[in-house]
Amino acid sequence: MTRTSPSSRAPPAQRRSSPIDSSRVASLPSWRWSLAGAGLAAEALGRVAEWCWMGSWGGPPGRALTAWRRRRWTLAADRYHAALQAKARLLLSPGAALDGGALGGTARVGAGSNEAAPGDGAPPVPGPGTDALNAARNRIALAEPRSPTWMGDRMLAAGIRVRARYDLDLVSAWPRLWLLVPEEVRGRITSARDDLASAARLAGWGVLYLLPALWWWPAALIGAACIGSAWWLGRHRTGRLADLVEATADVHGRDLARSLGIDCPAEFTPAIGESVTRVLRKGN
Repeated sequence: MTRTSPSSRAPPAQRRSSPIDSSRVASLPSWRWSLAGAGLAAEALGRVAEWCWMGSWGGPPGRALTAWRRRRWTLAADRYHAALQAKARLLLSPGAALDGGALGGTARVGAGSNEAAPGDGAPPVPGPGTDALNAARNRIALAEPRSPTWMGDRMLAAGIRVRARYDLDLVSAWPRLWLLVPEEVRGRITSARDDLASAARLAGWGVLYLLPALWWWPAALIGAACIGSAWWLGRHRTGRLADLVEATADVHGRDLARSLGIDCPAEFTPAIGESVTRVLRKGN
């Protein structure tokens, strides 16, 4: 007659292993561990991509690129303002023949700085419309570049434009605005921020896809497509996030002033914005 050990006579409930069974963990397929590791790597690379997109790297290369972008923006802005002045002279000139192109945004400017006024015998030379010149300037940046990248300048432009319009320091005001805005507004901004982060993660996956290209060349095409798509999505989503941030200041600036005890009966003016900034900075 064979003897049974006490452990073999124990009920099944008593013979169960612990919730974390080392033998089961060790038997997990290796591809799951690889996928988990790749996900963590893509997350880390995505943060690096976002850091690069926002121009946070600085240094001599960053300063050189910022200066180059500023020169391009200044040249485009000068062309736009020159076209505006030429268009104003054309519209205000007595007896000028106004056609649909001039009124519709086509500036007739002369060659160089010697622009011929209408009626002086020299035919006007058609030039780019003011709308097109304005769009060309804004494609570089909405405000004078301060970052080596478009995305970095797009986010900085929100604060610059708010300061120019309301004399409000958006960096100081943003935490307070965040406490005041409705949940729906916070949800939209958070969603836009998450979308930007997902675009950066896509860039991280693109970098990872470049590694198998060392022995399987089609992976390079996949990686390049991911990186290109991520960059395009990043630009689009950065613009959306910056628009939401700026719109929050536009719509809820009065609420912020009132919450600080500053009288704001009708319009959020630069004088009120300056008072809000002075309170938020606490004299600094």
